[in-house]
Amino acid sequence: MDELDSTCCYLVELEFSNLEEENSKLQEVVLGLQLQVQGYTLDREYFLADKERLEFYTGIPGIDILDSVFGIIQVHFSRTTLSILSKCQQMILF
Repeated sequence: MDELDSTCCYLVELEFSNLEEENSKLQEVVLGLQLQVQGYTLDREYFLADKERLEFYTGIPGIDILDSVFGIIQVHFSRTTLSILSKCQQMILF
């Protein structure tokens, strides 16, 4: 019976090791995807990096004007724990 227990223990440890390895690889994939998504996020920093981009997407000629408009209308955007978009992203999209 000890041999059977030993074999079962070995198989469980082997499976656990395989799962840990797979989990590690998947975490690396998730991190890579999260970094990719950050590059596609429409937020203030995205527009701050390129004035032409700001004007193309919003029609607003400068970041100062965007900040002023945002300061005035941000109170009309709701933000809850279920919100995915920031207030700035909501303004840009709507």
